[in-house]
Amino acid sequence: MQFTYNDGGRADAGFKGKTGDCGCRAAAIAAQRPYKEVYDLINELAKSERTGKRKRKVSNARTGVYPETFKKVMAHYGFEWVPTMHIGQGCTVHLRENELPKGRIVCNVSGHYTAVIDGVLNDTYDCTRDGSRCVYGYFIKRGTDAAKQDDSKQRAEFVRKHVASLLKVAFDSVDDVFYRKEPQTLDEFITTRYFDGRVVTFIVTRDPLPVIAYKALQNVIRTTDCGGGGVK
Repeated sequence: MQFTYNDGGRADAGFKGKTGDCGCRAAAIAAQRPYKEVYDLINELAKSERTGKRKRKVSNARTGVYPETFKKVMAHYGFEWVPTMHIGQGCTVHLRENELPKGRIVCNVSGHYTAVIDGVLNDTYDCTRDGSRCVYGYFIKRGTDAAKQDDSKQRAEFVRKHVASLLKVAFDSVDDVFYRKEPQTLDEFITTRYFDGRVVTFIVTRDPLPVIAYKALQNVIRTTDCGGGGVK
């Protein structure tokens, strides 16, 4: 991944010295907002944070931002969170150009936030670890073509990796299961293809991923009950 030095406007805003401002910096770069504006927003939102035995401090634009507050910052600028790592799944996305969507995004990696613009890392140092660093998720601008395409890609990948693989193992009648989205109507469909030639399609528009998996399973069970093959 190509790297370009970018402090998000920190020096131009009059700030000096080293600091742990990665959240503020990344948000300013991705959202194309003045560094001081983002700095003040973080510290203002931090005033509503609660502390306790496990959390003794609140977010600070200079020293670090807690995840929930950072999500509020990014939502303020119209960004939505896209998780890329799920329980039991392991790392599937790394800080590599070919594994991230185009556009202006902020990636969450271990202990760090970093901005990536059209596949180019924008930060004060190269944090990619030669492409091995795992991305837990990223923030992407809502309503952009990149966001829409990535959502479809994520859902298709979920169906391919989890739904299709499970159903093909559990039912000897299932040949394949795949997702598609109509570009004009934005309707979403799951299609199950059986070895006997039958093809069954049902709609899953805007359904959460667990609901998609449940519907796919129930569809195969109903078809199997009607004489379409057995459970392995």
